[in-house]
Amino acid sequence: MTAPARTGAWTNPPANDAKPAAAGSGLSTIVDKPPAPADCEALFRAAVDAINKRFVPGTGFFERLQDERPDLAEAEKRAFDRLNQTWRESGPAASPAFKLALRTWYDSVITAIDYFKGGENDR
Repeated sequence: MTAPARTGAWTNPPANDAKPAAAGSGLSTIVDKPPAPADCEALFRAAVDAINKRFVPGTGFFERLQDERPDLAEAEKRAFDRLNQTWRESGPAASPAFKLALRTWYDSVITAIDYFKGGENDR
């Protein structure tokens, strides 16, 4: 007696009698996200827009940061310098190095904003 052949295909029945999407239809039960922009300028603009949702320009934030947390101010400055350098090296297309530099800069700014959260920069 031999075991039935394994096909490797494991499927779960649809929940609540839902009909699965047709194979290759391009439809998914997961909401499709629009593709991420591939150029440096669009990625940078998206990062700045996200920062500006949490930050009020013109409040003296960077001066206050330099006075109260020079370590965070220096980290942000180094991250921004690295971002500029990788942007020049990357050209218009966003390289992995540019994306990493952008994420590092973004995270440093958000860390600084979170430090002052509850102050004049809290929205």
